[in-house]
Amino acid sequence: MLRTLTLPFFLTAVYAEGSSQNTAVVGPLPPTPMSLIQMVFLTFYYLCLAIIGLSQMIALWPESQHLGDNSEVRLIWHKTSLPRESHLALIVIFMGLLGGVANDLYWLSRESASGELEARRFIAYFIHPWLAATVALIFYCVLRGGLISGPGSGKEVNAYGIAGVSGAVGIFAERVLSKLGGVL
Repeated sequence: MLRTLTLPFFLTAVYAEGSSQNTAVVGPLPPTPMSLIQMVFLTFYYLCLAIIGLSQMIALWPESQHLGDNSEVRLIWHKTSLPRESHLALIVIFMGLLGGVANDLYWLSRESASGELEARRFIAYFIHPWLAATVALIFYCVLRGGLISGPGSGKEVNAYGIAGVSGAVGIFAERVLSKLGGVL
C-alpha cells in the first residue's frame, strides 16, 4: 500500500508501507487551486491599492514638469511641505506601485480565467505591488546616481518623465530586478 507524507517546503514523499526497502520518491506538491475567497480578497486588495495610488498621484502630481525647491502636497491625511527630491521619490514610489498593481490586475484576470492560480503563491501575489514600488525606487536611485546626474543641481529633471519610467518599471518589476541584478 502506498502512503503519502507531506514534508516542509511543499514537498511530498510517497513510500510503500511494509516494504523491506526504505525508499521514497520526493517531489513538489501538485498545485492547489486558489479558493474563491482568496481570489476575491486579492481583487479587492489590488483595487484598494489602485485607488490609493491614483489618489496619491493626483495629490502629488506637479503643476509643471520641473518641481520647485519646496512643494505643498497632501499625503493621505495631512498637508506637508516637501523638498524636491522627496517629492520626486514619492512620485516614483506611487507610480511603481500603480505599475505593479496594473500588472497584477492583468495577471489576476488572465490566470483566474484559465484556472491557473496557485494557493501556495498567495503571499507572493500579496507582496508583488510593494516589490514593484521598491524596484521603481531602486531604479530611480540608480538613474539619479549615475545616468541623469549632471553639472546642475537636479532642477532640470522632468518629473513627468520620471513618473512614466517609474510606472513602466513597476509593470515590469520582475524583469527589471533580474536585469539590475545582472548589471550590478
